[in-house]
Amino acid sequence: MRHAVKDGYCWSIGDGKKICIWEEPWIPSLPGFRVERPPLIEGRSIFWVCDLFRHGSKAWDEELLTTLFDSVAVQAILKIKMPEADVPDEIIWTKTINGQFTTKSLYRSLTVSQASSSSVSSSSDSFPWSTFWKCKHISPRVLYFIWRVINNALAVRHNTCKFIPDALSDCPLCYSATETTDHLFVHCPFTQALWFASPLSLIIEDENLTVKDLISSWFSSPHGSHLIMVQRSFIWEPVCCGAFGRHAALIFKDYTEPIEDIDSSAPNSITHLSNANWIRPTPSDIKINVDAAYTTPFAVAAAIARDMNGDFVSCMTSYFETSSPIEAKTTAFLLGVKLAKNLHLNRGFIEGDSLQVVKAINDVSTNAPWRIRATVADILQFRRTVPELRFDFVPRKANSVAHALAQFTFTSRISDWWMDPHPPDCIVDSINLDKSNSLISSD
Repeated sequence: MRHAVKDGYCWSIGDGKKICIWEEPWIPSLPGFRVERPPLIEGRSIFWVCDLFRHGSKAWDEELLTTLFDSVAVQAILKIKMPEADVPDEIIWTKTINGQFTTKSLYRSLTVSQASSSSVSSSSDSFPWSTFWKCKHISPRVLYFIWRVINNALAVRHNTCKFIPDALSDCPLCYSATETTDHLFVHCPFTQALWFASPLSLIIEDENLTVKDLISSWFSSPHGSHLIMVQRSFIWEPVCCGAFGRHAALIFKDYTEPIEDIDSSAPNSITHLSNANWIRPTPSDIKINVDAAYTTPFAVAAAIARDMNGDFVSCMTSYFETSSPIEAKTTAFLLGVKLAKNLHLNRGFIEGDSLQVVKAINDVSTNAPWRIRATVADILQFRRTVPELRFDFVPRKANSVAHALAQFTFTSRISDWWMDPHPPDCIVDSINLDKSNSLISSD
């Protein structure tokens, strides 16, 4: 038990003054979070993580890193986002999103560890397959699709990226995480809203829950097949329609409808958001929209500023390496902050379609996800100098220009800043469409 707890902890770097390079876990993407001690280094004392910074800054000394570590470790270290803000080092628990230890997450990690060490056959036997295939209340086509879900045999983006180089991996419904089968059917905010709005009013709090565990719990109950029937039209149809299109949705019904029209299945808030348009800023204000795209290990961030008439003011793009979609999304908001700083704004709006990031920025009373804590700290540091800078969540349709700019940046790999009165050609049509369909701000 003590060993399992120890293996889940890692340092989150603030100033690097408390973390011993050779003794402490501090590199999240390396096994064990640690590096091996090299041979004796002559002429220089290298002990603390801060010793790896360039003199007078918190930027990594890449030349020093290459003399101390192998190429894999160097790349892993360079991926660690260092906060420019003055924040201390802190220990985080990597088994939860917010870095806080919970007994539930420890139990879950122990269960997963035990399952992975057992044979494949014993793992397969844990699912009530006999009950599953004998179920007479569910059509064979639906059973077959559920079988594919359980066995991760769907063309989710995480799977297609294994075969198609440079394919996008982020979820097309929320764009805040990699689209895996478990994410799509259990953890996606869109899906979780559907779970809650269903007749079961299901709230999924366990971030480690798998779709196999969820379905297994249903079939292990006396009324499992009825639960599947209840959820069939409420969850599987809308999610399949949104993520897989008409072909997959036909498994469940003889027709399908656009995701915007699923009034009986989706919560009213989702239906409302899906129909939203871009809203112009108030007079004399500037609105900045941000977005990101991610395919392991590269990401892009894009930010575009427009005035009350919807006209182009400026934009910035950045191409970089990172470890997850949520880190890419947060970096996009930081890029928006940098654009606001370059424009010398005293007030304004920064919008993006990642609700998780917006909550982390606006709600300082809760712990931000540990993977984005350093970037959020930098955003908050700038926000203190511009108190009238607002951060808002908007649906993807109201963020189409930033999305188009991010997609262009991903293919061109350009990091740049435009101040020309004419925007990049790749977003001209999107800007004009927003101008024709935009709403006037009521703020």
